[in-house]
Amino acid sequence: MAPKRKLTNEKEEAQALADQVHQWESAVLQSQQNLNNIVDIFNVAKVQGCVETSFAAINSLGRIYSALWTKGLLSRNKDSDDAAQEKVGDWLRSNYTMYTELLRGMLGSKEAPLQVGALRLLVQMLQKEGHGIQQTTNVYSFPNASFLALVDSVLDNAAASEHLL
Repeated sequence: MAPKRKLTNEKEEAQALADQVHQWESAVLQSQQNLNNIVDIFNVAKVQGCVETSFAAINSLGRIYSALWTKGLLSRNKDSDDAAQEKVGDWLRSNYTMYTELLRGMLGSKEAPLQVGALRLLVQMLQKEGHGIQQTTNVYSFPNASFLALVDSVLDNAAASEHLL
């Protein structure tokens, strides 16, 4: 009977953590003052113990970064005179890079749902990145470097599931 109780507690803890991730996500989307919550969500995404919480965290980060691209916070603004805003933008871009690296790493996961979810999010991020570049330059520019990194990750993946390919 003890193993069943342990399994129940693990599920409850995973659900509580997933709920916390959603609260952090809501706070980030509501106010830029809560951008540090991205680090907390990222830390949950990196934990390899529970697939469900990692999946919830990478999806939350995907929604956050999509919103940040839409708001133009991830685009480089050369005309900006606000040093603080530039530092925030640099920090966000750095975290975005770590997020896409994490997703490319998840393409090598043993879990097919994580592989497919990571690929889906990487393709969405390519679209948002291209649109973000277009907003700042008024010319569409495909994010070639990001796309090539994605293709390399898929082709170099020895653990690719049939669902990924």
